Amino acid sequence: LGLAKTSIANNRKQFPKMLTAVRRSRAFKPAMVPCSDVEQQSAFVASRILELRDEGTGLEDIAVMYRSHYHSIELQLELSRRNIPYRVQSGIRFFEQAHIKDVISYLRIIINPRDELAWKRILKMIPGVGNKTANRVFEQIMSEPPALAGGSVLTALTAPDRANTPSVRSDRLRSSQPWLDFVRLLEMLVADENRNNPTKQIEIILANGYEQYLQENFENADARIEDLRGLASYSNRYTSTEEFLSELALISTERFKEPQPLVGEEVIEGGEDDELLTLTSVHQAKGLEWKAVFIIWAAEGKFPSPKSLREIDSEEEERRLWYVAMTRAKDELYLTYPLLLTDYNRQTVLQKPSRFITECPAALYEIWNLEEEAPAFADPMQIGGDPREFIN
Repeated sequence: LGLAKTSIANNRKQFPKMLTAVRRSRAFKPAMVPCSDVEQQSAFVASRILELRDEGTGLEDIAVMYRSHYHSIELQLELSRRNIPYRVQSGIRFFEQAHIKDVISYLRIIINPRDELAWKRILKMIPGVGNKTANRVFEQIMSEPPALAGGSVLTALTAPDRANTPSVRSDRLRSSQPWLDFVRLLEMLVADENRNNPTKQIEIILANGYEQYLQENFENADARIEDLRGLASYSNRYTSTEEFLSELALISTERFKEPQPLVGEEVIEGGEDDELLTLTSVHQAKGLEWKAVFIIWAAEGKFPSPKSLREIDSEEEERRLWYVAMTRAKDELYLTYPLLLTDYNRQTVLQKPSRFITECPAALYEIWNLEEEAPAFADPMQIGGDPREFIN
């Protein structure tokens, strides 16, 4: 509570509050945990959650919070690897969201051009294509001789002399701009320079119609676009699209379904047991409390978000969200961030801790130094140092 009050006091526009803890302190300060990279951050959070459970804190009394939904990608994978059951406060796992499934379906047909469900999902997003037309197009794909298995099926479908013929009997559809744009998109995705680069492929899908599709069909399009940019950034660590999809298969609870009306976007929970860890964005956590709370990605450019740093009012709104996040913890609070991050160009960049931490006196929190050391090229930003030194 002391850390939260000190942080929010930095806002110029506020209604001063005098908050007092209703319980005696357990003498456990909030822990700031610099991690070498995003993998170590996820591993630490998962390990500490298991330790807390062994110490008597049920999973239902623990929450992991983040500023944006895509920040939970690595953690969801780590929890699945360790069989830790969880639920997403919004009711929707990151990879079960409609826009994530749509984009992943494009990647799936690049690797397996005979993936029926993936084909039908993306075909039905084309104006003028319904169930019957989607079925006919897929029948054409399956009718290709075995010699055309793999990427050659896509080549056959997208070749100039075939672009207008794959079982699409309607002259109006054959010559429609949406169909021609779809063919052009597939050609770009299978091009040699893009074929095994999931990051480029996701960016191409966004830039060639899908971003506009989101803007036209969803009120929260900006958040969905942010998710996909986060997915593209995450995919950068993989050397091929096939490797990327294999990793995602770890947390796939089911095959991609046919596109359905968005009612909850196929709500999925992490397990059937009543004891479930909670993953939640800060917005979804308002009014709720847990015994132990982890705030991940507590780094500049993540929390606060880049957009919020352009205006004072926006930064102060971010600080209010930070205040909400910290005050969700009853007993224990952990603030984590990775020291190193791989950017879109596969370059390693150094991460600074969030200003919302470093603007507070160091006496209000503890710095936990993990045993695994950061790579040598991270100096002077070593895990063993004081992260407050890196804010300037």
